[in-house]
Amino acid sequence: MPAETAEKNKPDQPAATDRLPRQQAPGRRRLQGAMNAEAVTEATRDDILQAATAEFARSGYEAASIAAIAAQTRSSKRMLYYHFGGKQQLYVAVLEAAYARVRRIDPPDGLAGVAPMDALRQYAQDAFDNFMQHQDFVRLVLFENLAGAQVARQSKAIAAISADNLRSLETIVQAGRQAGVMRRDFRVLDLFLTVVGMSFHAVSNRSSVQAALGVDMLGDTEAGLRRQLVVDLVCRYAAAAPKAR
Repeated sequence: MPAETAEKNKPDQPAATDRLPRQQAPGRRRLQGAMNAEAVTEATRDDILQAATAEFARSGYEAASIAAIAAQTRSSKRMLYYHFGGKQQLYVAVLEAAYARVRRIDPPDGLAGVAPMDALRQYAQDAFDNFMQHQDFVRLVLFENLAGAQVARQSKAIAAISADNLRSLETIVQAGRQAGVMRRDFRVLDLFLTVVGMSFHAVSNRSSVQAALGVDMLGDTEAGLRRQLVVDLVCRYAAAAPKAR
């Protein structure tokens, strides 16, 4: 067959602009706009952490499913293992990130210009609000306690965050004692555990209290009352007795 005839019998080739777009590899996030590879990696990790937090908080470590987590993300199981190594490493990352979200953020100028009792009141309010805003943290810690706190015991990050939160309260109490407005006969650790315990309880025991007493501790009115109770309790407990005249 002449070359000219063969050329005419060739099927039409699609123009470059008509070709199908290249399929995105599974588990990879497409670069969007000005996002570079580092930003995409960070966004992918955040996406996985968010889905994993919800799954671990809902089911606990043992019952949580990697497949369920992957299904709630824009990634694949392969990318999940690529970024975190496995289920246990992912759970550690989730738990440490949850503790980081409830870390106490002190004002940049410390207690300058703030009365110690006002600082204590703000500390208690902030702690309660943190638990209300991060209820998944409470559920994660409940499951972690049921498992004997095996991960929390080994995490230096969790220990450091908890120590920082306690240290902030110690600074406030020290200033209050120096000013003569706070007692010296109590442990700061006990005050800290009271703030945490009462704030934690409002979330952790919401369902059982509602079932037994008909009170929704996270309802708008009740949550406000709980918040004020935490503040009043710790401030009155820490306050120095009025000097006798």
